[in-house]
Amino acid sequence: MKNDSYDRKIFRLLYMLNKLNEEGSVKASELAIEFSVTTRTVQRDLVLLDIAGFPIIQKNGIQKFNRGFSLRKITLK
Repeated sequence: MKNDSYDRKIFRLLYMLNKLNEEGSVKASELAIEFSVTTRTVQRDLVLLDIAGFPIIQKNGIQKFNRGFSLRKITLK
């Protein structure tokens, strides 16, 4: 069902944001295993979050928010 795939994607995106905020960093390879998707799918999800305005940087295969960024500091409009 098409809606089910959107629901899973939205859940992944929100989970990634929460994990970045709480743990400070994520590895695409670990998230891929956790969600039973490819690493490339997780990488595309992270790019979507970056395009949406969440300042995500990558270094040595680890993604994290830019220094000083926190979900607690944003206001949704």
